[in-house]
Amino acid sequence: MKAGQKLAILGATYKADIDDARESPAGLLVEAAKKQGIETAVHDPLVKAGNHHGLIVSNDMPGVLKGAAAAALLVEHCAYRSLSAKFFGDHMTGRLIGDSRYWLNHASLRRSGFTVVVLGQSPEAQTRIAQT
Repeated sequence: MKAGQKLAILGATYKADIDDARESPAGLLVEAAKKQGIETAVHDPLVKAGNHHGLIVSNDMPGVLKGAAAAALLVEHCAYRSLSAKFFGDHMTGRLIGDSRYWLNHASLRRSGFTVVVLGQSPEAQTRIAQT
């Protein structure tokens, strides 16, 4: 990603299906993105919208994805399981998805023209996954 682009972050909690944003890895990603000049927006379906320990959280998924060059799924909330390639395509401008939990339907996303990266895996593992 380049400075000036937007990254949508999905999941503001430290584990699935809870509403506690304390110690969230999303905060680390927001800070790293800011240092690169990348705009961020954070969505969580369970955390109340607002400021949580410095992390601004929204419950408006289309709004968080609007204009995003990339999206990063950090938490495997059940609500994210049904996210489709069409949904991402309808709301994002870019076609890059990072999935830290291998929670999304990668084959469907790739067929729809998205590049999918499993965050936290080596490039060799990425290549093996992409070929399946």
